Amino acid sequence: MEIEWPQKGDKLFRQEGGPYSACINWVHDEEKQELYARSFERAAIHLIDHVTNTRSELDTFIYPVIFCFRHSLELTLKNIINVGNALCENSKIRKSPQNHDLLQLWHNVKPILIELFPQEDKSILTHVERCIKEFDSVDKYSMSFRYPTDRKGSPSLEGMKYIDTLNLKKTMKALLNFFAGVDSQISTIREYAREMKSEFGSIE
Repeated sequence: MEIEWPQKGDKLFRQEGGPYSACINWVHDEEKQELYARSFERAAIHLIDHVTNTRSELDTFIYPVIFCFRHSLELTLKNIINVGNALCENSKIRKSPQNHDLLQLWHNVKPILIELFPQEDKSILTHVERCIKEFDSVDKYSMSFRYPTDRKGSPSLEGMKYIDTLNLKKTMKALLNFFAGVDSQISTIREYAREMKSEFGSIE
């Protein structure tokens, strides 16, 4: 089989329509962060399904799998902060941190959820927080599964030897299921607020 090398005129991003062309910028700006989050989540799920179904390349795909899961979670938390702030009446406005700190993001998200869903069982937040704390302890700055060393040259994931991919898949799907439900409920609240504003104008 002939091995191809880059040739004159090659272009990576051809903006032409066709059966193998992916559509970009097909959602409204306010929906883009959620789209990006879901995209990384689905990529992670497809990869981890392949890994757990075939038990092949476990030791290589684990890095992009966990990075994609983490990035999806980070974008989801940031999206809840951005959208939730506009819907909350009592919570102090919290800007989405311009970093990758999952625990800091969660501390901003948690009061938003408590205000928007006061009747919901708060115990689930304890379980969610425990998972986020664990992720944060292993990969605080979204570096550990992208680079073999941190910015100081220290080894990433030092002391870790194995990761149970079936358990990872189960736990991450459960965590992301929770946030998918939150996104759905927030979308419903936002749509209702839009309808009220359209019909009655600003309450202020």
